[in-house]
Amino acid sequence: MVIRKFLRMLLGERCGAPAPGGRRLPADFSGSREGASGSEDQPFGGYPPDPLLSTLELMSHEAEDPATPRAGAPSAEPSGPPAEGHAPVDTTAMGRASEVPGPCGRATTLYRLVDLDALRAFALLGIFLVNVQTFADPASLLGTPSPTDAAGTAAHALVAGLLMGKFYILFSFLFGYSFALLWQATARRAAAAGRPDDFAAVALRRFAGLFVLGLAHGLLLFTGDILLTYALAGTLLLGLRYIGPRAARVTAAIIIGVVGAGMVAIAALMGLALSAPEFESMLQSELSATANLLAQPYAQFLIGIYPSTLASMVFVQGPVAFSAFLVGLSAAKDHWFERLTRRTLLRVLLVGAAVGLPGAAATAWAYVGLHPLVGSTAAFGVAALTGPFLTAAYVAALLLLFRSGPGRRVRNALVPAGQMALSNYLGQSVVMVAIYTDYGLDLANRVHPFAALGICGAVFAAQLVLSALWMRRFARGPVEGLLRALTYWQRPSWRRGAPEPEPVRG
Repeated sequence: MVIRKFLRMLLGERCGAPAPGGRRLPADFSGSREGASGSEDQPFGGYPPDPLLSTLELMSHEAEDPATPRAGAPSAEPSGPPAEGHAPVDTTAMGRASEVPGPCGRATTLYRLVDLDALRAFALLGIFLVNVQTFADPASLLGTPSPTDAAGTAAHALVAGLLMGKFYILFSFLFGYSFALLWQATARRAAAAGRPDDFAAVALRRFAGLFVLGLAHGLLLFTGDILLTYALAGTLLLGLRYIGPRAARVTAAIIIGVVGAGMVAIAALMGLALSAPEFESMLQSELSATANLLAQPYAQFLIGIYPSTLASMVFVQGPVAFSAFLVGLSAAKDHWFERLTRRTLLRVLLVGAAVGLPGAAATAWAYVGLHPLVGSTAAFGVAALTGPFLTAAYVAALLLLFRSGPGRRVRNALVPAGQMALSNYLGQSVVMVAIYTDYGLDLANRVHPFAALGICGAVFAAQLVLSALWMRRFARGPVEGLLRALTYWQRPSWRRGAPEPEPVRG
């Protein structure tokens, strides 16, 4: 019964109104399923929809309105009462409120959601803990991790089961959600200025910037870069942005099912082939080539391994990330975060954990218990199939936590890092390269897996502090400012109160 309700909630159609020609646009939502304030079915936190959410910056969280306070800055009280049908709003979770036209011409009070910033920072930590394995043990990137002790094996199992394939899904989901909000805000700005909507041009310039950053990141710092894949998948999402919410979710489920089942099937075939002499000979040849590649200086290693890792990122992880984009786009159109109730979050937490935790155990077993090449392939497939459930459980648990006193402090500590996620993502690679490669200390294969996780925790804690200090003084992160300049074709600016970007002419 619970699983049926869970699936019905995910697949239930709550689309926006169709635009001219039958194309669907992100909808406004005003009104909850229950009108009584304090009901368990009130929208969780009382959030009305906000097309000006600070997730306007893809890969970051930046307010389009320069007057909107950043996290940690004094927040203004709402400029008016909550929209009709909404519970009182927790203003500690938001910045400045603004009035925009809602459905049928009614004014709707809009608020920023900083929960998305905090979730993005949480995803950034999880991705960091997974990626560090390829720095500390470069052979693991090729499916042949170096031997370690029992504690090291336990660390690999924990990362594979609880983290691998979970956090980049969350990051990708938030990318899709941000895409929809950027689309909505760009259309609103164009309408206010009385000019045609230039969202396609804005998005393409944004994706071109991500492509260039990703290419440089992959060739110079980290071969497992995700930015280039996001740029390509984002361009595809741009072409499919009018897809209905239910169609987007069904498409995402099909893609994930095909990729996950396909990887498990490939792993099974590889397992059967292990006993064949021809396969064993081919495998030894590959291992020999891998050993030669790992012996090269890090700069040469990156260039040599990049074609194969790029193909894996684009054609294996790329479809899973794109599926999460579609779910994020659907969630933004249906205003999931604004309509969540405490009861719904508890259901998501329970069902997600019930499916995701056994899947995590299977992923961990495959990763450390099978032949390395077979195990890493099978682990990816199982994680693709069950990881979204555990990711949903993580998100539900965090959103529930964020409404407690200690949880608000945790959320507020995470928010600045989420607002400059792109800068922090690239900064993590810079630090890891300095620690583990011959660019710096060259400690690869000399740091215990648990110690590597501890180093990640220390680096992320430092990023939280530095991000908070930076965002108190500036409106956006260092790299976010450059990406914004490319997006709007204007001079880079990081200061608060920067003027609204002028549209690119011609």
